[in-house]
Amino acid sequence: MIALQTSVIKSVDDTLKWDGKDKGWKPWNKDQTMKSAMPISCVWFYQDLARRIGKKKMQNWVNKVSYGNRNIEREIDNFWLEGELRITANEQISFIEKLINNELPFDKQIQETVKEIMVTDENKSYAIHSKTGWTKNIGWNVGYVEAKNNKWIFAMNMEIINKQDAKYRKIITYEILKSEKIIE
Repeated sequence: MIALQTSVIKSVDDTLKWDGKDKGWKPWNKDQTMKSAMPISCVWFYQDLARRIGKKKMQNWVNKVSYGNRNIEREIDNFWLEGELRITANEQISFIEKLINNELPFDKQIQETVKEIMVTDENKSYAIHSKTGWTKNIGWNVGYVEAKNNKWIFAMNMEIINKQDAKYRKIITYEILKSEKIIE
């Protein structure tokens, strides 16, 4: 949202060119748009956007949205990966609730657009808007479900011991949503 609000990119369809270097995962090794980069957590794409935004503007927006502890003291293209930025599950829920209600300090259209590209699963009964992530040994799946004329927010964090554990972020989330009869 910061990249869109600051016009670093004009649209979620704007393409950033891959530099041709192997990024360690085949889906990352190509040109990307925000639409293509988000579901695969394409790190180089978001690092490029962060460098374009710059530290001063980034800190200003992180402060405006009260994102976690707001600490981006590390390199501009790494603070969310290896820095001291931290956010609790409750803070994530609050952030998602503000996004759902278009209450973040971004243009309404930007919030709507981001919600659209967050759709990770959709059928006639529900739509799940979510984002997974993983740093060091903590993985998460945060977002919300639209179903039965209602919205449910979730924030699931888990320890990841090895790469194979990453798949459980979504599996556990779905099992909980099913057990609560939010999705079928």
